[in-house]
Amino acid sequence: MKVKFLRIYGQHSIGSEAEIEVDEKEKEYLISTGTIVVLDDETVEDIPIVDAEEEKPAKNGRKKNAE
Repeated sequence: MKVKFLRIYGQHSIGSEAEIEVDEKEKEYLISTGTIVVLDDETVEDIPIVDAEEEKPAKNGRKKNAE
């Protein structure tokens, strides 16, 4: 994620922008202490894959049995 530092953090100085990789817990800590401001977060969430060919219910509202 791309961040801007509002405090000194490791080798990063105040006002510098950088790409960093931290876990969610560390990210929340850095934000809550005012150390960073997130500029761009490309967090990819697990998106379930859905089959486009879903079963359509029969006219009576029940699903068709796979035979």
